[in-house]
Amino acid sequence: ASMWIGNLMLIVLNLPMIGIWIKLLTIPYKWLFPSIVLFCAVGVYSENNNTFDVWMVAIFGIVGYAFLKLKCEPAPLLLGFIHTSRWRRCSLRRPPTRRSRWPTC
Repeated sequence: ASMWIGNLMLIVLNLPMIGIWIKLLTIPYKWLFPSIVLFCAVGVYSENNNTFDVWMVAIFGIVGYAFLKLKCEPAPLLLGFIHTSRWRRCSLRRPPTRRSRWPTC
């Protein structure tokens, strides 16, 4: 029920703002993109007050841009990282005996 209430509230709040959203689309890309990057950097920095986090976001952005230019899909790479660590953790456990089952990881 809370999801329905939340969606209803979003509709009520966003319907009067349709004009603002349309005007936002008229902003040129050369101004909109740097402002989005700036807001992301400020948000990352404000989380821990650490510039290392901002550099990490920049590095991952560059890697993502390189994937885009090389026409590589980043989703299979991410899934490979996630599932490889899980497979390694499961493979280090002992194999099942006659009366036991494979461990669930």
